[in-house]
Amino acid sequence: MSVGKGIALVRAEHLKERVTRAMKEVGLSVTLVSDVEELLRMQREIFPDLLVVETEIVGDKVADAQEFLEAVRSSAAWFDVPVLFCSPYVTVTQKALLTDKEASDVIDVNSSARLLLKRFQDLARLSYLKRQVRELEQELRGPGRASKPDSVTGLAQWAEFKETVASEVARAGRYDLALSLVLFSVDRLDAIASGNPDKGQDIRRVSARHLARTIRNVDRLGLLEQDFLVLLPMTQRMGATIMARRLQSQLVEQSKVYEDVTVSCAVVALDQLGKRTVDGVKALLVDRLQKAQSKGRGTLLDQ
Repeated sequence: MSVGKGIALVRAEHLKERVTRAMKEVGLSVTLVSDVEELLRMQREIFPDLLVVETEIVGDKVADAQEFLEAVRSSAAWFDVPVLFCSPYVTVTQKALLTDKEASDVIDVNSSARLLLKRFQDLARLSYLKRQVRELEQELRGPGRASKPDSVTGLAQWAEFKETVASEVARAGRYDLALSLVLFSVDRLDAIASGNPDKGQDIRRVSARHLARTIRNVDRLGLLEQDFLVLLPMTQRMGATIMARRLQSQLVEQSKVYEDVTVSCAVVALDQLGKRTVDGVKALLVDRLQKAQSKGRGTLLDQ
C-alpha cells in the first residue's frame, strides 16, 4: 500500500529532526508551521492527511493548554484527520489530556526511532484509508449516481447538493463547530432571461465562475433552484456576513457589462437551523432570501 500522497502538517518549535525524518521515511510530505494560527489556516488550505503537533505542557499550564488542544482537535475532526501530539516527555496527566481514542494520540519524542517509525506508519496507513474512503464516496456520488450538473453553471443541483448540506450541518452539530450558509440570488433573473435568454445564461455562468474561483478551498458551492448556495465551514455569522457583502459586490461588478444587475443574499448560521431536516434548511434559506428581496433589490439579510 502506497502512502506517498500523505501530508503531515507540523507545528514545530522544538520538534526533533528525527521525528520529521521518521515521517518522511514512511512517505509523508512534511510542511512545517510555527504557530497555532498558521497551523489552523494551513490546514484549511491544503487538507493534510495527518496532523502532527509539537506541544509541551508543564504543571499549571495544563488548563491554559486546553483551549489550544480543543482548537486543534475541532479543526482535525472537521476534516476527519488523525492528530498526533508529540511532547518531550509524557506524564499520566498529559496522556489523559492529549489522548482521544477517536481523534488523537500522544507520543514521547524521545521514544526510540523504531517506535516513532511504527507509529507514523500506522497513522500514515490510517490517513491513506481515510483518503481512499473520501475518494470512493465522491466517486459513488458521480455521474449515474446523482443528478446531472446544471448545464449552464456546471454546479451541482439541489437534488445532489442537499446531501453535502446535510452532511456538513450534521458534522458541525456533532463537533460543536461553526457553520454558515449564504444564498445569493440575481434579482429579477427570470424577467431578464425572458427578455433575453442569452443574457440570463451569461449572468448565471459568470456568477458561478466567479464564486467558484473566489471562495476558499474548504467552502462548498452548489445550486438551490437558480440561486447560488455557499457553505462556509468554521465560519461564524459575522464572518459570513463580511464575506457575503464582499462577494455580493463582486458579483455585481462581474456583471456590470449588463445594465441594472443587482444581487440579494441571505446569511444563515448553524444556531438558526435548530433541528431542521435538510428540506427544512432549504425552506428557511428561501424564506430568508424572499424577506431580503422584499426590502428591495441588492439587500443582504443576516438577522
